[in-house]
Amino acid sequence: MTPNQGRRLSDAWEHADTVQQLRREREQYLPPQALAEAAKAGDARAQYHLSREVMAHDVDAGVKLLYAAADGGFAEAQYHAGQPVRTRKSAPETQCRAVGWLTAAAAQGHRGAMHELGTIYAQGMKDIGLARDPARARMLYKQALDGGGDVLYRYTDRSGHGWEGAA
Repeated sequence: MTPNQGRRLSDAWEHADTVQQLRREREQYLPPQALAEAAKAGDARAQYHLSREVMAHDVDAGVKLLYAAADGGFAEAQYHAGQPVRTRKSAPETQCRAVGWLTAAAAQGHRGAMHELGTIYAQGMKDIGLARDPARARMLYKQALDGGGDVLYRYTDRSGHGWEGAA
């Protein structure tokens, strides 16, 4: 093998890796029609992503999709569906459901849900009979931070814009 052959093989591998990465990125987002079809078929991830798009022009339909995705077990949807429970006054049934979603998302390793649930346990929720539990709150905060670094949750939309939250 000549030195030039080695370089061409290396270029070919790099090209193959680049093509593979581009395919992965392309497959990360479904076209709008395919996303709607997957959501209608019950794909929780598709329901979540569609809810983010629909919510801009139809909040009720977006929330319905978000709740369906959360009930379907998608951790990011569970986190977003359960997150507003502390900031808005809602019925006790809704609060219980939200705490359940946050607990399920935290069990799947969602660090934002761990942080949110830790805050709930630190404060307690009298409306649903959830007593303050500082030890559990501390454990959840520690678990969230042990996931690496100090970023607890990250959101990026299709255009690449987004935000991060930290403790």
